[in-house]
Amino acid sequence: MRTFFAIKPSRTMLEHIQNSVHRLQDAIPSGVKWISPEQVHITLKFLRDFDSNHISPLETAIDSICRESEPIPLSLTHAGIFPSRGKPRVIWMGLEEEPSLRELVASIEAACAELGTTKEKRPFSPHITIGRVKRHIPTQDLNSIRQAVAALPPISASRFTATRLHFIQSRLTRSGPIYADVFTKAL
Repeated sequence: MRTFFAIKPSRTMLEHIQNSVHRLQDAIPSGVKWISPEQVHITLKFLRDFDSNHISPLETAIDSICRESEPIPLSLTHAGIFPSRGKPRVIWMGLEEEPSLRELVASIEAACAELGTTKEKRPFSPHITIGRVKRHIPTQDLNSIRQAVAALPPISASRFTATRLHFIQSRLTRSGPIYADVFTKAL
């Protein structure tokens, strides 16, 4: 089962994100599949092939982690692309570094490792994916993407407090992924 842990942004933060997306859509002629607002989230840990038999022990471990955690203040910072060099694949909105978010991610990683999941090799980079660059697009469109993202002004006054952690199942379909909460825990 394809799953991930995530935090969903508040409505106010989502409005700030959508304003930035609209500005980018106006500046980028084509070549990007934009993430629908109801699917916007901050991925904390992705589990590609999670064994559904482990849901109960994972939920117990996560419940304990969340009881010891507090709500986490989050702020948007700026837009960027992954990878930063070469052909862009992802357009994202960055989040201010928050130690309590890093601690939560480390705790989730440890709980998942105890169930035999693979540890993430890349360092955690707090961001919200807002668009995915299509595979085959002209070079001038790639340049338009880089320029539009670089020209987007920094985001200010967009803060929210994360109070819930979501464990989400992702089913891939031809029209895109379908997300469903498996469980949600209060922070």
